[in-house]
Amino acid sequence: MPAYNQEQYIQDAIESVITQSFSDWELIIVDDGSTDRTSEVMESFVDSRIRCFYQSNQERSAARNIGLTHATGQFVAFLDADDFWHPSFLESQRHVLITQPNVGLVACGTCIVDMQGRIIDCRPTGIRNDASQAITTRLLLQGNQMSCGAVLARTDAVRSVHGFDPTLRQGEDWDLWIRMSIRYKLAANELPLFYYRRQNDFMPTRIATRGGHSVTVDIVNRIFAQFDLSSLEIDRAELLATHHLQAAWLASAIGEQDIRNQRIISMLDIDPDFGIHNRDILTDVLAHASVALYAVFTPISEGLRYVGAFFSDLPEVAQSIAAIESDVRSRYVSLHVFHAARLNKHNEVLRAGFLSFRHPSRVTLSRGFLVLLVRSLAHRCFNLPSRQ
Repeated sequence: MPAYNQEQYIQDAIESVITQSFSDWELIIVDDGSTDRTSEVMESFVDSRIRCFYQSNQERSAARNIGLTHATGQFVAFLDADDFWHPSFLESQRHVLITQPNVGLVACGTCIVDMQGRIIDCRPTGIRNDASQAITTRLLLQGNQMSCGAVLARTDAVRSVHGFDPTLRQGEDWDLWIRMSIRYKLAANELPLFYYRRQNDFMPTRIATRGGHSVTVDIVNRIFAQFDLSSLEIDRAELLATHHLQAAWLASAIGEQDIRNQRIISMLDIDPDFGIHNRDILTDVLAHASVALYAVFTPISEGLRYVGAFFSDLPEVAQSIAAIESDVRSRYVSLHVFHAARLNKHNEVLRAGFLSFRHPSRVTLSRGFLVLLVRSLAHRCFNLPSRQ
């Protein structure tokens, strides 16, 4: 457990380990140069299974690697000091690894909670149990599919790929999962047993300040430099272009339009016709980014504002991208409706649903989409109980 200035939440994290139904665990806490009362809270727990280490601030990867060095168990997990586990996390995850000896790690679902620990949303891991190793690696190269705290891995497997890369300040867990997927099979546990505490700061700003503008492109390039992935039949140019596009959207979301333009130009340098021949990919990437980057539900008006900002004043060479703005808006609205319906936000379903008719698409005219609108309208008119 890496800990840096987490005096407010580390007690919850430690207690979630102590209350595990599986009791044969060790907790290694690494204080990464905290300047608050984090160490005091750590030391207040008197339990022979808890060991504390201290270092000057070197970031999460270095702190996790210290813990990995001192770990003595067969399995290892990485819980941040502001997050926490369900009491059955270790028991359930361990069962998967015990019964499937060919699996290197298992990832469970994640519940996003607010600063008070109240559940906002729960999501399954993106890993599929029916996928081959090759498909899993290809999926991971497109983006991170699991939360760091949702993983239980074989200690020897993590050590065999040299743990976390200490030079990375962002995406270090994603980088590790990719490297592990090349050597080991990954498994999914659909139960949402990990609780990720969403901070109040705007997520794109936090990612950008940790190098998020370029980290995905850098990580993908590193992976291709380290491993022979020819058997995966991956279109490397398309993959890198897509990550440049995601980085452009991230920059735009925090108002850094110059960096947005640089990323778009980098994308087009890789494939000048990317916006023409990959219209569906561009639409899907931008629409999903608009939904997913905030970690939790965002009102339709705010999401559309960021979509509009991305397409505002694009460089002259990016006119093929400008041409898909209407498609992205339509796709984003449809994703927003499904997301709002899953969270029983019926007013937002109706608000977004009626907006969708300005830009109708195959999805917004589908039977399932219309059923969601009718159901939300019934809830609003008759105050029906929400489905859990």
